[in-house]
Amino acid sequence: MRTVSCIPWLAAAAVALTLISCGSKEMAISEGSRHQFKGDYTNFVLSGEFQTEPGASACVAFHNDGTGSGYQVLLNGGPIDGTIKSGSLLHVRNLYRALEEEGEWTPLEVAVRGKNISVKIKGVDVVCYTEPTQPWRLPQYEKMRLGHGAVSLVGGKGTVRFRDMKLTKLPADATNPCDTLPPIDESTDRAIQLQQEDFPVIDWHVHLKGGLTAEMAHAMSMNYGINYGVAPNAGAGGVGRMLSNDEEVYEYFDEVKDMPFLRGVQGEGRKWTADFSSEALGTFDYLFTDAMTIVDQKGRIARIYRNEEVRPEGLSDQKYMDLIVDQTVKILTNEPADIFANAFFLPDFLNDRFDQMWTPERVAKVLDVMQENGIALEISARYLIPNEYIIREAKKRGIKFTYGTNNVDANFGRLEYSIDMTKKCGLTADDMWFPNLSTRASRPTVIYNHFEGTQVSLFNGKDLTGWVPVTESESEEPVFKVEDGCIVVSGKPNGYLRTARQYGDYSLHVEWKWIGSGTNSGIFQRIQEGDKVWPTAYECQLMAGRAGDIVSLGGARIKEVPYDPAVKFPMKKRVHSGAQIELPDGEWNRAEIICKGDKMMVYINGSLENEATLSYKTGYIALQSEGGPLAFRNIYIE
Repeated sequence: MRTVSCIPWLAAAAVALTLISCGSKEMAISEGSRHQFKGDYTNFVLSGEFQTEPGASACVAFHNDGTGSGYQVLLNGGPIDGTIKSGSLLHVRNLYRALEEEGEWTPLEVAVRGKNISVKIKGVDVVCYTEPTQPWRLPQYEKMRLGHGAVSLVGGKGTVRFRDMKLTKLPADATNPCDTLPPIDESTDRAIQLQQEDFPVIDWHVHLKGGLTAEMAHAMSMNYGINYGVAPNAGAGGVGRMLSNDEEVYEYFDEVKDMPFLRGVQGEGRKWTADFSSEALGTFDYLFTDAMTIVDQKGRIARIYRNEEVRPEGLSDQKYMDLIVDQTVKILTNEPADIFANAFFLPDFLNDRFDQMWTPERVAKVLDVMQENGIALEISARYLIPNEYIIREAKKRGIKFTYGTNNVDANFGRLEYSIDMTKKCGLTADDMWFPNLSTRASRPTVIYNHFEGTQVSLFNGKDLTGWVPVTESESEEPVFKVEDGCIVVSGKPNGYLRTARQYGDYSLHVEWKWIGSGTNSGIFQRIQEGDKVWPTAYECQLMAGRAGDIVSLGGARIKEVPYDPAVKFPMKKRVHSGAQIELPDGEWNRAEIICKGDKMMVYINGSLENEATLSYKTGYIALQSEGGPLAFRNIYIE
């Protein structure tokens, strides 16, 4: 992709009649102030630069004849927070992402040629609106029409500065050669009607695929008056632009960062949380995922939008529906998405009974986790879901909404179903989600699925990428370091080296050996939030002579060990207590720790030494520093 400075059919050319210039002098326009250019204007080009400060806004007003007529182009920077942003043709083509940074000088161009109004920010076309013969207007905007009149810079809030402003009159027959798409019939267009109400009209779920290019999406967005959020897929199994690792994420973002779209990303499949760092995905304005890919009853990836991958195999329709609900809850609990896309989708063999399958109890399970995690609900224009009942229930809970299409190609409509449901369910602008409401950064990423035969390395053998040290005090020498492809732990001070991500079900493989005489250490499972030297967690004991004991820390409970508040570290001893199952000091030992749901099994050098029932089903994994030095290697999960 490339930065769109002017779509081929949006290039501008004009013959100047009269030029009014403010020179290089700066102007400060503040609240209540106005700079009006001399003269009466019909066709014109206004160009120059502007600079906003945080919280400041102003507008370019034109064709104002003193009776409230004409239009305004807003200048308002800042984050994507639901407020209308720079370049917007107010109440007609409202935009919700500012291309400029507050405090930077930004090129601006506003032009009127016949019935066409165009706006450029930083050389990028953001508005190309052709007023139809019968524009649709709310009563308060009845006079918002093209005609002639003054051109002014009008203060809003704070101070906006302008420089090098030039106003050029154009001939009466001036046209915009970029204006080749037919004007929208506003009498039947519901998007323009929402724009008049300053309701955010945004399709957050657009993919560049099926012949849809960035340039086409740009032109369609301006013509339809619908803001587009364009997103690639991060993961595996999708269609269109696919990203497979952090490096590709950063490369893609560099391509699109200056384009006039909201910049999203879709977590695709059920392995994306393991393949991408939260830092890389955090560069995007928003992240969404769906439950159209699940892990079925036999541990297989099933894309339920493909009939050949839907294999109930002995499950009744109701049981398969329960599987979909359970998987949806797991996805929304463990994958830190902003938006639940394609929400409440069902495979073909269940979809004809959508209302019966999505019982109030099942709907409540999904909405509960959405409400708890601040996840927005997409109203899908493509799949015509969710139904009115689900949307109303979500609104009662204060859940926010987005519109989305998930297009197949370049012909994907204008959010008709989404707008219908907005009207039927009484949604207002305050019900709509924006990135400033995101909870994604504060939510842990949990690797919760266990895929047979899939090995995920937790240690790259080179550095401590993906690990977080926690110690009770500072140390002159590193407590954790990498030597000869191993993690070497000094043993002092006390602490641990934990994974940056949380994990659910897995089989953990770790090899360890003592450096010198065996002393004390451990491998922590299910560490809960809140880093402290003795966390809430379960320790697979590695103390010499006791490897395989399970110790509960920080109030974590083991069902098989009666609770006694007087016991600081309750323990379930290994099977072969007192036996020599560890290898001699200096030799590599092997631990296999299987965590599935609330169950934990520990193998030491191939011998099953312990089983326990835990009170936590997800958490971080860690290597302990306590006692003496030791080394770890071959650390991976399956």
